[in-house]
Amino acid sequence: MLFTQDNEDSRFYDTAETLLELLIHCRSKQPAKRKSVSSQFNLQRPKELCFLCGAPSEFLEYFSNHESWALIDDDEKLKLSHKYCYKHRPKRRDGTWNPEYRRARRNRENFELEAERLLNQSAQPALLKPHTGTLDIDRYIMTLIAQTTLQPADEDKIRNLARKIVNYRISDRKKQILMLVATGHKQADIARRLKISRQAVSKALASIPNEFRLV
Repeated sequence: MLFTQDNEDSRFYDTAETLLELLIHCRSKQPAKRKSVSSQFNLQRPKELCFLCGAPSEFLEYFSNHESWALIDDDEKLKLSHKYCYKHRPKRRDGTWNPEYRRARRNRENFELEAERLLNQSAQPALLKPHTGTLDIDRYIMTLIAQTTLQPADEDKIRNLARKIVNYRISDRKKQILMLVATGHKQADIARRLKISRQAVSKALASIPNEFRLV
């Protein structure tokens, strides 16, 4: 049976789209073993998250929305990133480098460290874990997770929180200051304890958004 070029192209794209749908379906199947014995982490966590935050990859975001998927042409579908979300894709549609990608890429190691700490703590939120070896910092991480009620299954939210921590430059020193404030220490006491000036403590606190303060 002979096909026209248009029919062949149509069948090719129909087959490609079917294979993509099958791929997503297979990856979303629940594993028989739901938890890792060693880590107690849920093995059903999303696998298509952006490498630099907790948003879905650009491909998954479009593919999971049938209306959005239908609106873009086949050539555009092939350009969707499987590793990055729209905000963090390396290059824009016009081929220019994305500054958001460059900024996030520069601090990726710090982001991954923060995400690992939060995810590890979320597995046992009531247990103080030695993430850093500094008590006040480790207590801050424990208290923050307890305050947000995040669990390992919330990996997307945990990664987004880690991205915010890095973007707002919530350093370990600032975590330490926040924990000391939460436990009733005055700025002068904190300055003496950390061997920094009171002005440095005040400046650090002024730079921290309320969402990172402990209640």
